[in-house]
Amino acid sequence: MKPRIRPTHSSLQKKAIDQLEDSLASIEYVELVTFPNLETVHSLEEGNRYLLAAAVQYERARLIDNIIFTMS
Repeated sequence: MKPRIRPTHSSLQKKAIDQLEDSLASIEYVELVTFPNLETVHSLEEGNRYLLAAAVQYERARLIDNIIFTMS
């Protein structure tokens, strides 16, 4: 069995930014923080919960969304 490659906090943020930049969106922010404390993430650890939040502008609409996930 191949070992799983764990994403880093910076690679998760970069992937989200890259996908948004490919669209017509103007990115306001993309942040990855711990949940529920909302602290800066220095490394992703198995079993911990995180929040990925983003705000983007699509023409006249400002869209804000987030996702909470547990690292496995």
